[in-house]
Amino acid sequence: MKNKYIYFSGFFILLAISNHLLYNLWLLFDIITKLYVKVSKKLSYKKILLINKSLVIGGIETVLLTQYQKFKSEGHLVDILLFNKNEDYNLEDKSDIFYFDEFKSIKSFFKQQEKHTKYDVIICHAQSKTICSKVKSINNMNTVFVLHGIHSDRLLNKNIISKFFKKKKIQFLYNNTNIVTVSNTVKKDIESIGVVAKKIKTIYNPFDIEKIKKLAKSNKDEILKRPYIIWVGRISEIKNLPLLIDIYKFLSHKYDLVIVGDGPDNIKHKIKEKTNAIDIKNKVHFLGFQENPYTYIKDAAAMIITSKNEGLSMVAIESLILNTPVFSVNIPVLEEVLSKYYPSGLLLSKKPQEMAKYIIDNINTPINTKKIINELSSEISNRLYMDFFDK
Repeated sequence: MKNKYIYFSGFFILLAISNHLLYNLWLLFDIITKLYVKVSKKLSYKKILLINKSLVIGGIETVLLTQYQKFKSEGHLVDILLFNKNEDYNLEDKSDIFYFDEFKSIKSFFKQQEKHTKYDVIICHAQSKTICSKVKSINNMNTVFVLHGIHSDRLLNKNIISKFFKKKKIQFLYNNTNIVTVSNTVKKDIESIGVVAKKIKTIYNPFDIEKIKKLAKSNKDEILKRPYIIWVGRISEIKNLPLLIDIYKFLSHKYDLVIVGDGPDNIKHKIKEKTNAIDIKNKVHFLGFQENPYTYIKDAAAMIITSKNEGLSMVAIESLILNTPVFSVNIPVLEEVLSKYYPSGLLLSKKPQEMAKYIIDNINTPINTKKIINELSSEISNRLYMDFFDK
């Protein structure tokens, strides 16, 4: 009986010791796992440099700042290098922004900045040949040049000799570099010039969808009484606003026209003269530059785009995010975007009256906003940039 008692006592003591040991091992495993996750995350953080000429308001600058804010929120260390102090954006924290003379050697900047930590990723949004040449001279294998526009346009209206040398300059600048194009249209264009990249990939621009939706709920500065069609952008020759007015003439019985954006006075004057000539000036509202165009886009019956060319139309995608239909002339990049996200928006006719009729007939076609949100968020875009170098 005594032996049995000793046996059972020993068994329970061993069991208690075993359970205590297992519990401690489990605690140790949990600590090691959490530490591993923390260290892995820290190791996955990158030091990133974003480069552009300035922060004057425009599509490229919006893309750069969206990237900057998202990368920062993900824990990355992010700097911005600019070559011009002109700024239209009010950033609360400017400690990450560095300015450098466009005409000085850029190597001294990198020598100073990389004393402690080198940049893991350099993303150059600048389209200036001077700036891109300087960035290329750094010879950093993790540098990517983002192409936002059509380069073959620079070869138009050139004689054979001028065209040859212009093409060679573009090839010399981008050959054997890492390139991200903002659309497949831009990718095909740069390849058609004969540029042979080390690596090339299309990554659509990032869109801060929640921010766009939040801004769209703000109050308008201008109260508009009638339903309206909207155009948003920088007023320039390439945007082809005379065609917009020609189309709108056949929509003016149902809608007003809101033009959001600024540009050279001579071009604006021509557009205003055209509205006067066809007696629609009281229905066309020139709102100039608006810091928050989304509140106007959200309530518009439709967005119309008449550009002769685009790299990637940011306003087209932003409009669709806000459930505002987009109708565009048939240019390659809009065909690419609308065929994916709003096939009814492509204007195949070249006659303004037929375009206007098509818009009226299709203005209530529903938009698949879920598809856009799933594919074009800033999180997805940033991940694709990181994957570009990891693979």
